[in-house]
Amino acid sequence: MCAETLSRYLPQSPDLAILDAGSGTGLGGESLRKLGYQRLTAMDLSDGMLLRATETGFYERTVQAVLGDRLPFASD
Repeated sequence: MCAETLSRYLPQSPDLAILDAGSGTGLGGESLRKLGYQRLTAMDLSDGMLLRATETGFYERTVQAVLGDRLPFASD
């Protein structure tokens, strides 16, 4: 449901980079992939959750971080 709502406001482009902040097990990544988004990054505090998100195969990369910390991405 969250992915469907998000897709109303984002261009339908497989090249759009999306950060799944608080990705948990990767459920959001699955929903975003079904909607055609391909460039997904999972971000979570938990090593265990990032491992599970990685195992889904939906993400091109994972980042361990706390919401509010400086992110390891260039500004755009």
